Amino acid sequence: MRKTLLCITLALIFDLSAAAQASECSDIALVLAVDGSDSIDDEEYALQKAAISAAFRDGP
Repeated sequence: MRKTLLCITLALIFDLSAAAQASECSDIALVLAVDGSDSIDDEEYALQKAAISAAFRDGP
C-alpha cells in the first residue's frame, strides 16, 4: 500500500511537471500524501519524504 501510494504521488508530480512545461502559465493544485501512521517505521517515513523532495529538485 505504501509503495503504491508513493508511486501514485510521484507519477502525479511528474505528470504535472510535464503539463507545466507544455504551457507558459498554468495553475496547479497539488496534494502530497505521506503515510505517517504506526504501520511504517522511521526509515520508511524518511524514504517517502526524501523521494518527494528529490522529485521537486530534479530538473527537466
